[in-house]
Parts: sequence; C-alpha cells; structure tokens
Amino acid sequence: MCSLLFLLFLLLPLAAQSANILGLFTATSPSHLIIHVEMMRTLAERGHNVTILTMVPPPTPVPHGIQHLLVPMKDAYKDELRAAMDQLSKQKYYPISFFRIYGVVALLARIQEDILNDARFRDLYENPHNKFDLMFLGYYLNLAQLGVAAKFNCPVIMNWVGGPIAQIDSLSGNPSEISYVPSSYDPIQPGEVMGFSKRLHTFLKHWYNSFLERIVEAKMKQQYNRIFRNETDFPCFSCAKRRISLFFSNYHSPSEGPIRPLVPAYIEVGGLQIKEQPGELPLDLANFLNTAENGVILFSLGTNFKNSFMTPKTVRTLYEAFSQLKQRVIWKWENLDSTPGNASNILYKKWLPQSDILAHPKLKLFITHAGKGGIAEAQYHGVPMLAFPIFGDQPGNAANMVRSGFGLSLHLQELNAIELQNTLKELLENNKYERAVKQYSKIYRDRPMTARQLVVYWTEYVLRHKGAYHLQSPWLRMSFVERNNLDVLALIIVLLCSLMWIIKKLVLFIRVTLKKPTKKCKTN
Repeated sequence: MCSLLFLLFLLLPLAAQSANILGLFTATSPSHLIIHVEMMRTLAERGHNVTILTMVPPPTPVPHGIQHLLVPMKDAYKDELRAAMDQLSKQKYYPISFFRIYGVVALLARIQEDILNDARFRDLYENPHNKFDLMFLGYYLNLAQLGVAAKFNCPVIMNWVGGPIAQIDSLSGNPSEISYVPSSYDPIQPGEVMGFSKRLHTFLKHWYNSFLERIVEAKMKQQYNRIFRNETDFPCFSCAKRRISLFFSNYHSPSEGPIRPLVPAYIEVGGLQIKEQPGELPLDLANFLNTAENGVILFSLGTNFKNSFMTPKTVRTLYEAFSQLKQRVIWKWENLDSTPGNASNILYKKWLPQSDILAHPKLKLFITHAGKGGIAEAQYHGVPMLAFPIFGDQPGNAANMVRSGFGLSLHLQELNAIELQNTLKELLENNKYERAVKQYSKIYRDRPMTARQLVVYWTEYVLRHKGAYHLQSPWLRMSFVERNNLDVLALIIVLLCSLMWIIKKLVLFIRVTLKKPTKKCKTN
C-alpha cells in the first residue's frame, strides 16, 4: 500500500513546485554525459526547468524541455587528450605512474578552468535574469565550479558516475574503513574478507590516494581563488564545498560490493541510464538481430576509445575471429568508409543504442572495455561478457566481473588468434556464465525504489528544504587532528606518561626510605 501511494506521489504534476535547475557537466568523456543527461531528463519530465552546460556533445540527443549550452574545448586540448588516450591504450601494464597521473590531472584542470573563462559561460554566469534554485555538478576535477552555486546562492547536488573514490569520500565524509573496504577500482566481492596482503595493499594505496587527493584539491583551491578573485563577499573554497547537500552515485553496493558504511547524504542510483522498457531499435539493427539464427555478439569499447588506437595486427586478429563465427557481430566502428573487412556476419555502426541492444533476447555476448556503465547494463540484462580493459577503473571492473563468473578478460594489445577464438568458444558454448549473470540480474533489479524514483525524491527533498545541510557529516567540519582523535590520544599518552613518572618517583621514594639505616640507641 505504501509503495502504491509513493508511486502515485511521483506521478503528481509539480505545477507551481517546478524549480530552475542548472547542471554543469564538463567531463571530457561522452560516457559520463549519458548518466548526467538521463538524470536531467528524469527531472525535466517532472516539470522542472532544466539548463545544462557541457563541453562535449552528449552521445544521444538532448531530451525535449532541456536547454543545452555547449562550450567546446579547444582543439589543442583535444589533441593532447587523444594522444594521452592513445598512449594509455597501448601500454602493456595497467598501473600508471604518479607523474603520468599528475600530468593528466593538470591537463584536465586547465581545461576546466578555460570553461569558466569562456564568453558563453560568462554570459550565463553574469546574466542578472538567471536564477537557479539548485545546481548539479558532475564531478570531474572541477570543484572550482562550486563558485557558480555561490553566485546563484543555491545548494549543490554532486553527481559521480561510479562507486566511491577517495575524492568523493573526502567531500561527502564517507568513512575510510580500509581494513575491509578496498581502495578504488580494486576487485572484491560483496562480503569478501580481505587477507593480509590485500589489506597491506589497501593501506598503502589509501595513503597514496589521500596524498594525490590533497594535491588535486590544492590545485582546485588555487583555481577557485584565481577565477573568483574579483567577486565581492564571496565564500572561501572550504565554505563553497559545504554547499554540497547531496551526492548521487551511479552504483549499487548491495549487489556490486564492497559492503561499506555510507553517510545519509550519499545516495546510490546505480543503473540510472538503463531503460526499464527498452526503446525501439533502428530498422537495420532490428532486422540484423531478429533474423540471427545463432544469436548476436555486441562489440563496443566505449565512447572514449577510438578504433585508431588499436594496432593493425589487433584489428586483423579481431576481424578474423569474428568472421569465422556462426554468430553475427555488431561492431562499433567510427570510420564506416574504411572497415576491417566485409564479412556477411558483421555489421559496422558508428553509434549504437547499447542498452537497447543488450536487452534483445538474441544477444549472446557483450565484448566491452569494462567501463562502469556498460558492465552495469550487461549485468542488468543478464548478458555474459568478454572484457578488454584499458585504464582507470576498467581493470578492476573486469576483474570483479571475472571473479563473479559473468565472463572472461583479455589484454587487447596482446591478443593472439588462438587465445581469442578459444575464449569466444568458451563464452558462447558454456552456459555457466549466462546462468551466473542472470542470477545476479535478479539481485541487481530487486530494490524498494528505482534509480529514477530515488533521483526525483531526493532532488525534490533538497528543493523543499533549501538544501539538505542537516544530512552533512560532522566529519566535514573537523580538522585532521579531530577526525583521527589525535588530541585525545595525545592526552591519553601524556596522562599515561605522567602516571608512569609518578609511579617511578613513588617506587624510588619507597626504595630510598626502606634502605635508609635506622639509628641505634647507646646503652651504658
């Protein structure tokens, strides 16, 4: 009964309660925009007035009712990012050096600062007629943009497209339980107890990430002070961060793990981008899938990875393996004028409605780069996977997927024909992978509220209360000493040392007293 009443509440029109919402989604990755735009679509359908600013065009058309401002990045930055991605995709080992990470961070920080100095953004920012009740900020090394919320005097909801990471934990106050919660992107199953070696690895990586996070935050603070230095009565950077009322995370820890404590202001909306009812496929895709007697394989390495990043040998190995299969293959390929070959069982497409294809009953296998969004969609629809992880969270996602029994993983740049053929045969002919992922799908779907319902409820909760600052953890307003009880420990140590000193002096006094010779009385 309560669920029915809640659903009826969600269906009520907002009318006079509609709010003006601004979304700053300045990620360089189009895959991030899939999550952000879907969230804004949900709010626009509720009757809210939504304006979004992005730096790259969203992979899908912006929904009706949303005003979209595109502030593209400079061509020089595009070239630098493309070169960095190309280098990462060709490296043999997943770990990335601190200096390379810092180089990428510095580049992304420069890009984010340029956006705030762009004339199109300044027009939005300085227009006295613009009033916003709430600002969404897609986290992407862009904390300086919190100054925009200070300008409009509105609360902030921060979006993050993955699970908890050190930077988000620091902003939200999520406790770092490193004895049983691994570092970001490290594989672990829900409820798994870490052994000594993994706990040691987690301990060292936690402090490394904390060190890196402090460097990044210091850079964000410098940007904030530089960009908004001419503003009067403007809050300091630390005060601007306290405008964050709520966090939305595209994650579902009960099914994905790890099991860990989260503050009330941290709301998980994993699978937000997945349609509860699949959309209608384009005619050519629908015919290709519907007429496939032996099923279909979907091969897509995401929006950031370009086919040109693969070596000719890798492309040839993939094509030869696919062309020999009895299954059909849908291959995401950018340059349709120059494809790897013309095998009759392969369909090349520049863009794909991935979730809708994964929902098709004829789909047998998903070959993916193990991005968070793609993994979640395949798990939701119960499709086995072959992962080619490249960088970032992808190796961890792939390792978790393999350990869960949902598929297998290979290194893209070290492919050989025999290994690939054997792996494809195993995944297509052994139904244990399909059974495992379909069982997981039942758990992933079993929730009291859908991701969209959570977004609507908590967004309007923040709007109703002019912010949800009462949900903020006290941890955010405590110093490093207070957070770790170092002052309490110092007092205890001082008291113990004082007690030991007193006991020592008392023992010495007693020993001296007992050793002192007694005077003998003389007798005549």
